[in-house]
Amino acid sequence: MNRIFSINPEDGWPDFPLRSYARLDHHEPDDLTTAQEAVFSFDAVDAGWFGFPLNERMDLGKPVDTRDEMRDFWAQLFKGYLGPPKDPFDEMPIYNIEVTSKKGDRYWDVLIAIGEEDWLDIELGDTGRFPVDVYGSLLAAPVIAHLLALLQVTGDTAAALSNAFDVDAWPDAADGDVDAILSGVGTIDMLAMYDIGQGSAIGLLDSSETARLYFDLGAGAYGNRQTRPRPLRFCWRGSPSIVLSHWDTDHWAGETAIMEQGQENGLRRANIIWGRAITHLLTASSRMVARSISGPERRGRYGRSATALGRPYRSNAAAAPRETAAGSPAILTTIIIRPAGF
Repeated sequence: MNRIFSINPEDGWPDFPLRSYARLDHHEPDDLTTAQEAVFSFDAVDAGWFGFPLNERMDLGKPVDTRDEMRDFWAQLFKGYLGPPKDPFDEMPIYNIEVTSKKGDRYWDVLIAIGEEDWLDIELGDTGRFPVDVYGSLLAAPVIAHLLALLQVTGDTAAALSNAFDVDAWPDAADGDVDAILSGVGTIDMLAMYDIGQGSAIGLLDSSETARLYFDLGAGAYGNRQTRPRPLRFCWRGSPSIVLSHWDTDHWAGETAIMEQGQENGLRRANIIWGRAITHLLTASSRMVARSISGPERRGRYGRSATALGRPYRSNAAAAPRETAAGSPAILTTIIIRPAGF
């Protein structure tokens, strides 16, 4: 397992990479139109890692070869032919770099123009005039470095990086495979939005409040790690599958809760399928009734917030609060699903 996922902050990647290739994960606030200041979060890999023999599958000078090698790698891995010792991502030095910039400063115009598919060459140093936060794991405290250069990567190098890391190289699941996974979900009686700090985690529950499927499994991480509840635990008694809406960190970082619960292999065994599969579950034959519960707030940066300690109520306003399923975070909102004729 890569050290970026370590639940012990001291086991993350040390220090910071002097030079890295990076992509934008997200920025806060989401809307930069009128923003005077923003945080730009980059997923980065140490540029010094690339080169024989560490990455025989990833030749940044040969994008077509890299694409073919990675397609072959993922095809084998998804079929179970490869074990962790042959996984090149386990030993890849991956960091998160958070750049806080104000309108009018040296990097503002460059940063606001960056798209999520762009590749950047980031140079950092021990000294300088533009400090940034570098995280060696999801839950680690930041290391302070200084931004020296921020350049866009183009040509074969950018193409090879995209071919190495894009999920386009993953084999597509057939519709029948998705249906087979979802057919075991059973009857869904309610949806629950979980209190996991900055992020998204939604459970589809049966009448006993057992999670049958999770839609996103996020949690606060990196600069928002302080919004993450401690301990963070999810209910696995129903062996739920996981649907990811997209790959922003705050939509999957809750997977570390599996390791906190002593289930290191849980996520490897869990089924992760694309967000389009959720349409198999919520159809026009159901209507949804939602009731939100307010409570104290743990506020993230730039106004992002997560309501803490909320408890779900049944749609009857006179009902008493219900406890969550064993091991689950507090629930902020419950959506009761009933037949359309109810």
